[in-house]
Amino acid sequence: MADYYETIQFYEQWLSANKPLLGVMGLVSFLTVLISILVLPVVISRIHPAYFVQGRKRHDYSSASHPVVRILLLAIKNIVGIFFIGVGIALLVLPGPGIVTMLAGIMLTRFPGKRALERWMISLPGILRSANWIRRRRGVAPLLHPKSN
Repeated sequence: MADYYETIQFYEQWLSANKPLLGVMGLVSFLTVLISILVLPVVISRIHPAYFVQGRKRHDYSSASHPVVRILLLAIKNIVGIFFIGVGIALLVLPGPGIVTMLAGIMLTRFPGKRALERWMISLPGILRSANWIRRRRGVAPLLHPKSN
């Protein structure tokens, strides 16, 4: 029982000594939820309804005139995708659509096996239902299930 009280005292001391850190963590948490609420519906509604059914389609960055512009565009897209994945992970423990946010981030990034991961994630009933709920609220056609081809 003495260990329990010592543990409680340790955490009380730690919390009182780290109030600024807790404030920053609270602010970051609030901002991630806010960004997710504002940006996620736009990203989800821009997905083509048959995106997960159709074959693999890549954006052609070769239309950019200079290789530096091409690399810069791809880097920005990957950074935004990694940000969404991070926000999605945070939203797994915070209020918000964590897995749907992670799916949006995965769709933006580029890595081997991405297509199979996307199709597996969207085939989960809860994720497809959530994404289609967002799309329905924005007046967009629902996403097709990957197995419906």
